[in-house]
Amino acid sequence: MFSVVTAANGAVTADELRQRADQLPYFDEVIEFIDNEQVYPALWQPFRTEAPQGTVVMLHDASQHALWPDLLQKLRLKLPDIGWNTLSVSVPERYSSELMQQVRELLASKGQFNVVILGIGTGSNQALQFVSAQLGGQGDFGWYLVMVNHRDRDVASFRQQLQSLTMPVLDLWVADTSDAEWLATHRMAALRRSGSDNITQIQSAWPMTKYDDNMDHMARRVWGWVRNNAAGQEANVRATPRY
Repeated sequence: MFSVVTAANGAVTADELRQRADQLPYFDEVIEFIDNEQVYPALWQPFRTEAPQGTVVMLHDASQHALWPDLLQKLRLKLPDIGWNTLSVSVPERYSSELMQQVRELLASKGQFNVVILGIGTGSNQALQFVSAQLGGQGDFGWYLVMVNHRDRDVASFRQQLQSLTMPVLDLWVADTSDAEWLATHRMAALRRSGSDNITQIQSAWPMTKYDDNMDHMARRVWGWVRNNAAGQEANVRATPRY
């Protein structure tokens, strides 16, 4: 059985996530996914513009949670300002196809068919596994993948998974660990060998405003790529403010 862990290896319950979210300026809907009798809470933040674009699903890094400060929290709260719903999902340490299928069904029930899957660290590994397993070879129009600091050292598997995709992909990384550049170099070599032309790799500066709500360099990279590559059809819909 999997567990959702924080940096202190303590379980994050839906009530705890709700209490933390209540301290923020915008209202979040807390959604509970259940897999193997384990509850995985998620936070849904609706768009705040007249032109909805789609939904960004966020998968956190290992030993973190769905409200983790820094990049995840900045994007979770700021992307609604340019028309994106955000869904930050608590994920187990190991990939769960059942959990991600529930996420996909939730999106369909909300009429969301223009979707960015954004994974950070080990969450990036899970995001890639999801899109390659559930979408690869089945038509992935309307889906996009953003990988931030991808950690998987199995470069051959990485290339094989990406070869099944036609969706636009962003591979964003920073030199935050001793092997980050080595991993990025080998991923780029794998991308070139795959012949894929739908994948962009960018090295970003390390965030300078880690624990505030300002958009740092890395968050703006993601923001800009999503805006330019994944924007959905505009509609004359006004969101109800959720303050």
